[in-house]
Amino acid sequence: EISKISSECFQPYYLKQLKEEIAQVPYSLTVDSSTVRGKNIFALKVRFLRKEEDERGELVTKIKNKFIGLQAFQETSTGTKMLEIVDSKLSFKEEPLLLQNLIAISHDRGSNIIGSEVGLVKQLQEKENKETLFSLNDPCHSINLALKNSLVKLNPDIKNFVSKIHLY
Repeated sequence: EISKISSECFQPYYLKQLKEEIAQVPYSLTVDSSTVRGKNIFALKVRFLRKEEDERGELVTKIKNKFIGLQAFQETSTGTKMLEIVDSKLSFKEEPLLLQNLIAISHDRGSNIIGSEVGLVKQLQEKENKETLFSLNDPCHSINLALKNSLVKLNPDIKNFVSKIHLY
């Protein structure tokens, strides 16, 4: 019941406010997909700069991170499906400024995101000729991949020790 109230009452208002804000400033989009309890979920977040008054009443620029939403994939998690979700959440067709102000996308380098033909990044770049869209491989995911691959070289006892620390 709480989830229904949140998604049907609060979410539309929150997204409307967020869209109005990012329609006025450059912003970046962060995307990630993950499998949780057998369900493949896609998460979206935006990041932008906003001027706000600090405690002394002076205008300062702050980085704002705003969550857009989670969506479960119905079938497969292709770049095309991801684009459909991004489009449905941000309504690029109805609000073209939202697409124009999108300057970067941060991601985990998944093939469905960076694929050269139908990856999400490529499709966003082709939409409205956004060739200047900056694609940032999330450094945390890159470090994780490097560490994961380096563990193969370790002694099994050390690997077990590292795994126990990680799980803790």
